[in-house]
Amino acid sequence: MNRGRLLSAFVALLLGVATWTVQAQTPFVITLNPQMDTCITTEDEYGGPDGVHGTNEALSIFLYNPTRNVRTLVKFNLAAIGPGVSASGNTSFVRMYYFPSGDLTPDNIALAESQTVWNNNSTWNTLGGGSFSGPPYLSETAVAADAVPHYVNFPIPDSVVNNWIQNPSSNRGLIFVQLDSGLWNWKAFASMESTTYPFPPQLIINAIPEPAAALLLIGGCGALLGRRRRA
Repeated sequence: MNRGRLLSAFVALLLGVATWTVQAQTPFVITLNPQMDTCITTEDEYGGPDGVHGTNEALSIFLYNPTRNVRTLVKFNLAAIGPGVSASGNTSFVRMYYFPSGDLTPDNIALAESQTVWNNNSTWNTLGGGSFSGPPYLSETAVAADAVPHYVNFPIPDSVVNNWIQNPSSNRGLIFVQLDSGLWNWKAFASMESTTYPFPPQLIINAIPEPAAALLLIGGCGALLGRRRRA
């Protein structure tokens, strides 16, 4: 094949690959249910600092004072996603199903990365209250006072999601922390074990495939054309 025909074929292939790359990079949504979830607390009426809550139907978040503090931990397994996919647009979030628990005080809840390895048997004492990143936190979300159950979305940055995809061992899960103290601001969300409200926490990832395969193909074709020209 002469150089003119080879160049024309390469250009046609390049255009085809470019079209395929655009199509292959069409955003899509990944929805993950949790691997595990639990609460840790200093609240004596809720089991105290040695209480185990890994099978509770409710994930609670509360802060009245240091001796009346409840935090929720949730972990999602992203290992199955594998390389070649990444979160995009900073539009991913954790979706939690809120249900009224007798308190209608609006407040703010922070989402942070857990810095502590935990499991469903973990307690406030075994985790020392749960070590976490922040402030600044991954996000802060106002939870409205409402007598009607509804979903609440907690944003999570692409950088965190993509790090978990690329480095699964860095994933120690998330912790939800009440920011407003001195109020009776108990907030309850459905856990993965809930049968009353069968709406477990979910990680919603707005993802896009990485075009690595297309770039490799273009590079290989370019190298082939270069060898032909030198010949």
